[in-house]
Amino acid sequence: QIREIIAEEIRLAKAKVGKDNDVLALTPEEQELAENFSSNKGKLPWPVERGVIIERFGVQPHPVLRGIETFNNGVKISTEEGAIIRSVFDGTVSRIINIPGAGKAVIISHGDYFSVYSNLLDVFVKRGQSILLKEKIGVVLTKTNTKESVTELQIWRGSEKMDPSSWIFQAY
Repeated sequence: QIREIIAEEIRLAKAKVGKDNDVLALTPEEQELAENFSSNKGKLPWPVERGVIIERFGVQPHPVLRGIETFNNGVKISTEEGAIIRSVFDGTVSRIINIPGAGKAVIISHGDYFSVYSNLLDVFVKRGQSILLKEKIGVVLTKTNTKESVTELQIWRGSEKMDPSSWIFQAY
């Protein structure tokens, strides 16, 4: 669903400026935002104050079914109940969606980059709203049966999925 929404956002941006090719046409402001986002690779803040990556980007073994692999579009971060989810960079809220059984997700545009925050219980932002770095966008969803509080962060450049762990600051 997120891939389809990002593809639609790209189509809308191209239609706005009359482009049919694969290059996303950006306003000068959006171009500067994208360049600033790109130059901050490895320096972006975490979307939560405290957390640990529990599932990495890419192909992963299924947690229950042996011999089955899944593909993670982002990283899953375990955090504390009631944790505030914050934007990793300035941008504009593209979409807020409900994901059956997994709460809400917020998609923020950073020029031709997108950050996606999912497994949210509450959302504090609205579609079209300008967002600043570390601005509060929602509260993590805590599963009632397991008491797990896990959020997922995805980073996309256009329709290309990127590994968020290479974008967020790593303190060793």
